[in-house]
Amino acid sequence: MKKLIFSAIALMACLVTGAQVTETQSATLTLTDGTTTVYYGSDALTKAYNAAPNEGATIVLSSGTFSRPQWRKAVSIYGVAFEDDATTGTKRTYINDNFELLQQDLKTMNNLHFEGICFNGNFTFSNNANNDGVPYVGIVIARCRFNTLSANANVKDLTIRQCMINGDVCGNTSFKGENVRVLNCWMAGRVYNFPTNETLMSTVLVDHCVINKWYDSYSYGWNSPQGPYRFTNCLIRQNVAAGGQMENCLMFAYKDTDTWPDNVVTNCVFGNSLSVGSFFKDEIGNLDYSETRTYELIDTYKTAGNDGTEIGLQGGHGWNKISSVPRITEISIDKQTSPEGILKVNLKAEAQPVVID
Repeated sequence: MKKLIFSAIALMACLVTGAQVTETQSATLTLTDGTTTVYYGSDALTKAYNAAPNEGATIVLSSGTFSRPQWRKAVSIYGVAFEDDATTGTKRTYINDNFELLQQDLKTMNNLHFEGICFNGNFTFSNNANNDGVPYVGIVIARCRFNTLSANANVKDLTIRQCMINGDVCGNTSFKGENVRVLNCWMAGRVYNFPTNETLMSTVLVDHCVINKWYDSYSYGWNSPQGPYRFTNCLIRQNVAAGGQMENCLMFAYKDTDTWPDNVVTNCVFGNSLSVGSFFKDEIGNLDYSETRTYELIDTYKTAGNDGTEIGLQGGHGWNKISSVPRITEISIDKQTSPEGILKVNLKAEAQPVVID
């Protein structure tokens, strides 16, 4: 219910598709009681953040580029999209520089949502030594683009969904990652370094992702705790870190037991001598990222994953770069008021399905 209420508020914020690029950027701050304030300019996000309480508020950004404040409050952000989309006429929401979450003393940052944003840098969870290891709980990062995500603090129920990750998802050997889920993401790097020892036992699921990292025997990382992690329904360029569990995956490599140490492989398909392009409808011979690629497999390899949907980005939650925030696609305003003093405004809005994480 909370998300449905937010969608209505976001609609009133008037995110007009294709208009924000030539107009002033805006940041709409909505409080828990429904009070809404709109700020304008490249520093609109900073203004909205400064005006927000320590927790509970939501900021909705238009398309455009925004400066980044230090993020110390439990405030969620929704943008329009992480990249331009010619089909819908949607323009991206872009936040400059790295993005760091850091809890304030004796405060938590739980159940936050970041969606539809291109972060120009890394996304980092930092530890506040005064908080006795209190974890970040229930954070969702959806339909965003960033370089590397670093969990340098305890995290629990962390969901990274439908994101373009131009680096790694990286844990820290001093902190626990409990129920970390990476879903329907394109990744240039790998998922690693979440500890799995008796003291700090992490649980990591990577599902319906494209993993474009080339592993060799020198990058398995036997000397660091890189597994076991569970990889399901993924398209993987070669291999995952030692100790990984792979199920219903398509591996674009030879099955060579000499270079697959400690990995548990169940119901996976191996490329062997076939070219990568022979698996995809677009016949492109790599897993590189492109704004226009869908990574749709030919029918021969559209095998059902362990959730009943096809493996790869098209199964599971699907591949969607547009925020769930409703966008006004058409607007018309009468030139004059009626005899009763009413000005007629017609709006046409479009929204993406809301995913309950």
